Amino acid sequence: MEFVTRADFVTAKTAPRPLESVFVPYFKKHVWCQGVSAREKGQFEESLVRKHQGRRNVDSTRVANARALLAVRCIVQSETDLTRMFTDADAEWIGELPAAVLGPIYDLCQRLSGSSDEEMDELEKLSAEAGSTASASS
Repeated sequence: MEFVTRADFVTAKTAPRPLESVFVPYFKKHVWCQGVSAREKGQFEESLVRKHQGRRNVDSTRVANARALLAVRCIVQSETDLTRMFTDADAEWIGELPAAVLGPIYDLCQRLSGSSDEEMDELEKLSAEAGSTASASS
């Protein structure tokens, strides 16, 4: 049995992140998406949480827009220009687009970034619990 070494991790640090295009039927065009780094994935997850009185709570409003929040971090200009097409702030209006636009993009971004449906289900569950707790205390 062979084990990963420090050198393997160092090499992986400089390896290109996964990059694929996806056809978006709504536009009848493709869009390029690149997986996020571990740090960027953490920032995405942190963006779904708000801090209040020293406690961290899942922000149900942000979770409801999670597809757009991940998509803006993954969509890049082109196969050769890997700069982001959108800023984090663009997620607000992108979240208002028809679900048919973001569906295929989100599915690819999720796969390229190593996210799972189970992770999102857990966030949605925590979001629902936070919402019901907030309603009960009002």
